[in-house]
Amino acid sequence: MKPVRKLTISGMMTGLCLALLLLGTAVPQMAVSFAAMAGLVPALVVLTCGNWWALGVYAAASALSFLLLPGRAPGAMFLCLFGHYPIWKSLIERRFDKRLIRAAIKLAGFACCLFVLYAAFRSLLFDPVSPVLFYSESVWMMAGAFVLALIVLFLYDYAFTILIGYVRARLLPRIQKRS
Repeated sequence: MKPVRKLTISGMMTGLCLALLLLGTAVPQMAVSFAAMAGLVPALVVLTCGNWWALGVYAAASALSFLLLPGRAPGAMFLCLFGHYPIWKSLIERRFDKRLIRAAIKLAGFACCLFVLYAAFRSLLFDPVSPVLFYSESVWMMAGAFVLALIVLFLYDYAFTILIGYVRARLLPRIQKRS
């Protein structure tokens, strides 16, 4: 594929990411859902153009979401959790054959990303100097929410894998046939 075509696809996909993140700021109850949907867009770029172009889409959409969008929550979730996920999912699944190793690496990656997201929200909402906020009385509730978030992210990974298989089998041959 020509670089001009890859650049055009990447630009359109960046715009689609921003549109989905804007919908997440317009409907705050759906911010996580729209951030997750925006995270699916770089996967299309990985499939059509490659990892480097998807990294560019991720970087551009992340930067533009903080510059242009009125709300910060969907952009932060896209930046910390969902935006880079298709890129490292692709790299992990190409590199490692065993499912258990893949699952362990994804679990560690999700845990790190969730911690960064939690720390970012805590520092933005509360006094970042006070360590008491990280060790409050609701430690068990936080641990339960963390485990629940990891379960939901593994379900997201499973659904993501099914969607990528569908796109590879049904949509990519049609797109490549027309170009």
